[in-house]
Amino acid sequence: MAAVAVATSVVTALLGVPLLAAIAIGAGIMVASILAALTAHVRWTVIAIRVRSEARDLTGPLLGLLVGLAVLAASGSVAAALAAAVAVVALKIATAVVLRPAGPPRPRLLPGSAAAGWLERAERAVDGIGRIAPGRESSLAERFSQTREGARETVVLIRRLASHELIVSQVVAGIDPRMAEELHRLERERADAATSEMDEEIGRAIQAVRDQLAARERLVSTDRTLIARMRSAALGLEGLVARLGEIAVLAEGGASATANARVDELADELDALRTGLTEADTLARVTVHELRPANSLTEGIK
Repeated sequence: MAAVAVATSVVTALLGVPLLAAIAIGAGIMVASILAALTAHVRWTVIAIRVRSEARDLTGPLLGLLVGLAVLAASGSVAAALAAAVAVVALKIATAVVLRPAGPPRPRLLPGSAAAGWLERAERAVDGIGRIAPGRESSLAERFSQTREGARETVVLIRRLASHELIVSQVVAGIDPRMAEELHRLERERADAATSEMDEEIGRAIQAVRDQLAARERLVSTDRTLIARMRSAALGLEGLVARLGEIAVLAEGGASATANARVDELADELDALRTGLTEADTLARVTVHELRPANSLTEGIK
């Protein structure tokens, strides 16, 4: 390709094109060939999946909306505001796709906990999916590759939920469940209060206990929701293993049309799984941000 670029530069120079322009044309051909060679090694499937995953995150659109409103207030131009909002969303997605790591570190879950069990099952399912593949010459090879990448992205989201669940469960464990008994005791004590001052003091204590109980109930509900999402995703991935195996057999038997249709169904189900996990991750992230203790309970939450 270097020879082609040099030859092109020489020919264009002989045709009367200025020398610098001829060199620029040759350099352009060289750069284009290098980019084409690099593009062939880009994992477009991974990029497409990550773009869809980031597009589901509400952080980008909300940030774009705020920036757009700020530009609108400053300039009064609707076009400029829309352009700024779109640019922010696009930049957020592009940055996340390009700079995004392979996945968050595995959280240090409590052995035997529900979160640890479902995460282990999800990881085993993804390992099983990675071992299933049609024949090398099969037209389904690329589709299976896309499904494997989607499954890996799904288990990354499950790890994030497991990290959130660890922090929430630790906070729940730190709230004494016997606070309900304390509340009943304070209410009886308030009924026998001898003075209005004592009644007010006990009333404030009662309100504080009620606030703690309400917070604990909300956290317990959040914890159960996270576990339920992890369970649904893990079971979905386990089902995917068996169904992908069936599709591989169909493809080997020559039923490629049926196999393609089945792969499409699995891709849709994976998208639905990731959508649900992304929503749960976004909501849990807000809760965990307020609860995160000073000492790290996990190896990292993205």
